[in-house]
Amino acid sequence: MDVSLIDNHLSFRPAAEVIRSREVAAATMTPADRAHAELAKARKLIKVRQPKVGDVLQVARTWGATKEGARRTVLRAAGLDAARWNCPIHSFSESERIAIKAAAAEAQRVFRQVFDAI
Repeated sequence: MDVSLIDNHLSFRPAAEVIRSREVAAATMTPADRAHAELAKARKLIKVRQPKVGDVLQVARTWGATKEGARRTVLRAAGLDAARWNCPIHSFSESERIAIKAAAAEAQRVFRQVFDAI
């Protein structure tokens, strides 16, 4: 066989011709196509993070979602001392209990919004 496939290789063509053909191919892409291509490239770079066992607990602590953190958050929102988080409810006055109940309802609403967003 006398025919060689290497004769048609891009390295034997003038560079201007190769660049022009690439520019023509790129010019036919719409902005949406370019965006999809860039998005596909970016998605390939994303590494899937496997959560560790302690991560969930750490996130819960950061958000104040532990029992102690939630109690402290509610007490602060009610305008009370957060150090009283472990005091029984009957140790608070009637007006403090009303404030705690209102703050707890508001905290529940906020956490529900966050939960729904996630």
